[in-house]
Amino acid sequence: MKILIAIANHGTKNQKYVEKVIAEYRSLPYQTDIIVISNIQKNFGPDIKVEVQQPPKGLWSLPFLHRKILADNLNNYDLFIYSEDDTLIEKKNIDAFLKISEVLPKDKIAGFLRYECDDQGNKYCCTIHSHFHWIAGSVCSYDRYKFAKLTNAHSAAYMLTREQLAKAIESGGYLVEPHEGRYDMLCSAATDPYTQCGFEKVICISDIDDFMLHHLPNHYIGNLGLDYKELQVQLKALFCDNSVKNKNSELFPTVTKLNKQWWDKLYYSKCRGDLFDLIPSACKSVLSVGCGWGLTEAELIKRGFNAAAIPLDAVVAESAKMRGIEVLSPDFEDAKKELGQRKFDCILLTDVLAHLPEPGRFLEEYSGFLSDDGCMLITSPNFKFLRYNREINNRTADKSFDKTSIHLTTKQIIMEWVKKGGLNLTEMRYNFNRRFNKISKLSFGLMNQYLGREIILLAKSRQKQIKVCMLGASFETGNLGVSALAESSIKCILNRWPDAQITLLEGATDSNSFSLSISGGDIKMNVFTIRFCKNIFVRHHFLKLAFYALLAKLSLSKKFREKIISKDQCLKHISESDYVIDINAGDSFSDLYGKRRFLLGFLRKWLVLIMGKKLVFLPQTYGPFRSAITAFLAKWLVKHSAAAYARDKAGFNYLTELLGANENGHKVRLLPDIAFILDAHRPDNLERDFPALLKTDNRPVVGLNISGLLYRGGYNESNMFGLRADYKKLVEGIIKLLVEDCRAQIILVPHVFPPPRFEIESDLSACMDLCRSIDKKYLKNIFLVRKRYSHNEMKYIIGRCDFFVGARMHSCIAAISQSIPTIGLAYSDKFSGIFENVGLEENVIEMRSAANDEILRKIKEGFNSRDEISEKLKVTIPKIKKDVLSLDFNACSNVMVF
Repeated sequence: MKILIAIANHGTKNQKYVEKVIAEYRSLPYQTDIIVISNIQKNFGPDIKVEVQQPPKGLWSLPFLHRKILADNLNNYDLFIYSEDDTLIEKKNIDAFLKISEVLPKDKIAGFLRYECDDQGNKYCCTIHSHFHWIAGSVCSYDRYKFAKLTNAHSAAYMLTREQLAKAIESGGYLVEPHEGRYDMLCSAATDPYTQCGFEKVICISDIDDFMLHHLPNHYIGNLGLDYKELQVQLKALFCDNSVKNKNSELFPTVTKLNKQWWDKLYYSKCRGDLFDLIPSACKSVLSVGCGWGLTEAELIKRGFNAAAIPLDAVVAESAKMRGIEVLSPDFEDAKKELGQRKFDCILLTDVLAHLPEPGRFLEEYSGFLSDDGCMLITSPNFKFLRYNREINNRTADKSFDKTSIHLTTKQIIMEWVKKGGLNLTEMRYNFNRRFNKISKLSFGLMNQYLGREIILLAKSRQKQIKVCMLGASFETGNLGVSALAESSIKCILNRWPDAQITLLEGATDSNSFSLSISGGDIKMNVFTIRFCKNIFVRHHFLKLAFYALLAKLSLSKKFREKIISKDQCLKHISESDYVIDINAGDSFSDLYGKRRFLLGFLRKWLVLIMGKKLVFLPQTYGPFRSAITAFLAKWLVKHSAAAYARDKAGFNYLTELLGANENGHKVRLLPDIAFILDAHRPDNLERDFPALLKTDNRPVVGLNISGLLYRGGYNESNMFGLRADYKKLVEGIIKLLVEDCRAQIILVPHVFPPPRFEIESDLSACMDLCRSIDKKYLKNIFLVRKRYSHNEMKYIIGRCDFFVGARMHSCIAAISQSIPTIGLAYSDKFSGIFENVGLEENVIEMRSAANDEILRKIKEGFNSRDEISEKLKVTIPKIKKDVLSLDFNACSNVMVF
């Protein structure tokens, strides 16, 4: 084994350390050649070659000179070592490196940590400090060894085998001019092999002592570094793959994409005692979001606070636990569930908001955990600070969050987030170096925004109850899909604002209130119906509301406006609302069902916009529009809305094209149908009322939804939707297929129970007609749901099926959301997008183009693949539900004022 060793040694400051390093190398039982690279002539003995060169770019560029020496000797040695003059490498380190290199993949290199020792012999790992940390979930195994990744590539030394050095040279990133980037020039000399030569540095955590190098000066102790005992606790967490890999990343990305590491979130910060005087004296409990190793939080506990923390990841969480801190999950959504209804007097956010993609929304969500007089204490980098501003302007062309992974925060930006989060700013200061005190005083504080590295703010909750009005959803239409959308919309609202006041603006009757049990709680809502009829004197008639709204808008007197608005309770609720949401029954933002339905919906939304309220379109289908007039009106509505969510890609693309690229901005968004989150409720006495669910004779149970509207040919009873399939014969063929070929028992599941004057839409009537006309031999295998169950109860019934075929889209969603294999019989474009969202686009059968025989063949194929489909849905559906509950009202744009 021949080893070439290069040591960087500038001046004489580290003379005693370099002599100890050389002595250790001399003791190695290998054939070694040692070269010391220095700026002055030195004599370490005849066996040590001293290469005297002047640093080309200042003191810290000297270490780069070793690269050419190693490269020139590529074919003469088996192992190459570079180290700084105060970093001790022992035989056990070299032996361990060589052993590990035999099992590691070619693109990975075993790296080292540095440690220091105090007078009592206690070790401190100085490689882990400030923002450098283990990457949770990075553990991997090769042979019997376990490895993990560390964000710090620097250990003041590295080793390369001949093969590795050759690859580094070939990469073009090794023989380079002295430079600096995220690491300064001195550190870059030792980190380039990992950062720009195609290798990945991994640490062997199963044999960690063999990969630790002694930093001889021991001068970092007390300033930075991780106690060896604490390091062992973190390694234990890394070994516990289950606890770490479940959260395979940080709470949020803490490393920016900028050229400097200045703005990476600190994992190992000093105790922020400077913040304690800002915490109101009445505060007793603190929630720290983005907690690192917990020095600040531990000090708060010593001072008598009850402190809980959401850690940055599952590894550093163990350090916080060591200090007696209550630690929650390192995941915002999981932490919210664990917190439940808990309240805190103060929420501490030290350098968190700038790293989050949507800080305003986060503040809004977590302000719900504040007590009545609670506050948020926020710190963030100040990018108006002269040094920061110069660095960003000189090196960063695109300053967007997507390109930098950090918001370039200023006082104005943070104040806007605070406002969006429903908070009031109560105090603000800049944190700057003492040397700037005189400048600050002489400028009467006007220069502080350019002197301070950090902004510190205190904000308190406004304690305002959010008020939301709902259009396009009702519990009284008899359409269980519309009811499902109504309840799911309410569930989304309450998930965002648990105490929100909700008003329904559409109902079949003009009742004053409506009660609903949802997710285990009872809520009461106001109900107003905006009426369209010949008698304009009825309550809440549209013409009367529109007259009052226009009169109030034209009035210059605030008192007169309030008096006009108060003349009608419906108008008053709209006026006081923070948001008006509209779901258009899921698919009525179209003239597919006739111009009249669309125009009446348009007038309701026009009234909302005239009153200057934020109109948000919840996930739904948009179009088609057969008339140029309705298409124009639709574009006008979306253009003047605060946000428009499409429930499929086709709708998203349609809206984007409708508005045009210049007008779209961030207004159009994509989100799955919200009915996916509808709760299923088990009906009382289900077995007595509906024995078919007992699955007798071991036959699979297939749910079949028959659309009454399709069964009768649409509203005009003349194939209104242009189906190629003969729908009546088709459902008869489906029953024959399921009973004879699939040996299934069939549950006929009506999903629309309209009032008498809309009998043409009744699914139950269609099912009863079918039962009267079908061959009697099939009836013993057919069970009809005759009782009118609620939308939640019908979802439960659908969920007991093994397979489902539906023509009503929300009956299909009720099945899919419970991972039931489903075939959708489509009569409009809305089906394909919904099924595509869950990866079942092949399970949509387009009745406008497919003949009966083709449809029956595809249903049979789906039935035979039902187990595979079910397993696929069990993976997909939880994510869909999580996405729906993330619906963001707060990010909506400002309302358009007319």
